[in-house]
Amino acid sequence: MNWLEINAPAIAQSLQPGLTREQIETQLQALPFRPPEEVYQFYQWRNGSSIEVTVEGKSHQTSIELLPIHRLLSLEEAIDEYTTFCEIYSDRADSNHYLPLLADSANYYLAKGDNRSTTATIFSSNVYSDEFCFEFDSLADFIQAIAECFETGAYYLELNDTWFNWNNAKEKQIWLKYQPHHAVNVDRLLQNQIQDLSEQELQRACFDLAISQHPQALPFFVQKHKEAQAEYEHLRAISEVNQTELTLSEKLEAIESPPQIPSLKFRPLDSIRRIDSIEAIRYLFDLFKSSDLQGQQKIIRQLNQNIGDRDVVYEAGQQDLEMIDRLRQMLQQFPGNQDMETLLQRLENKLV
Repeated sequence: MNWLEINAPAIAQSLQPGLTREQIETQLQALPFRPPEEVYQFYQWRNGSSIEVTVEGKSHQTSIELLPIHRLLSLEEAIDEYTTFCEIYSDRADSNHYLPLLADSANYYLAKGDNRSTTATIFSSNVYSDEFCFEFDSLADFIQAIAECFETGAYYLELNDTWFNWNNAKEKQIWLKYQPHHAVNVDRLLQNQIQDLSEQELQRACFDLAISQHPQALPFFVQKHKEAQAEYEHLRAISEVNQTELTLSEKLEAIESPPQIPSLKFRPLDSIRRIDSIEAIRYLFDLFKSSDLQGQQKIIRQLNQNIGDRDVVYEAGQQDLEMIDRLRQMLQQFPGNQDMETLLQRLENKLV
């Protein structure tokens, strides 16, 4: 709050006064459970954020961001969102014990638990998936992480000081300090001790390793990509040798149940694409030049996924003019690719 008052007074002023415990209890009558004590403390501190905006001549109240993209919900909004949330996840037996605290159009941060617990476990969810991601052991840890992101510049103000942008790597490095369970899984990943990780935990560890710009991230995923290529070539060689000996039914079964390539579970290309460094981009560009048509199409898909919005792409273009030549080669191979044309134009304009 101190940081907001100094650096983002418009947002600080938008935070609504806290509720009394009696007011909280009255509103919570609409829920089939009572949340942990931390949630009561949270809404006694502030009751979400709200500012008056005018749209087409009509004024109305709207929440503004406290966490980038996400609105800090008042208790009334949280209960309304809870109803929507339960409708979306109606097939999940435990969905009625998650209370949304922050939300955007498709994502939630939720407090899980009941009043038998002092602390509220924090989960994230996306309405387009059925996964609930464990984020923080407590609401206090969540707020600590957000506060440190403010203080270190991981979150910074844009658009008339009413919304935040963020540095992915800085945010992830800070969050992992308050997420020891995720930090441990990243260490297990780097040490190839993944036998006890679920599929969701493994994918989260790959994401955290790449986004945090860990110094070992690029070498790790490059090695996994090379292993995946070697495994693929080995399986293809075996398949070609044995293909003539298979019956028709066996061939059909092989098509329906293709052999698994263990290293692909690390999604190495997708992870490399998430590493916001010149070296990672250069690796993908060089890999494009040495790949077959199918491989080139995969790399194009990776490069088209938000890489064009990253400052490091411009930095790469400024430091290494060969980057632009590589983009031109890609466009010659895949003419009419709108994403790549836009990225090339933006790079060239930046250089001019």
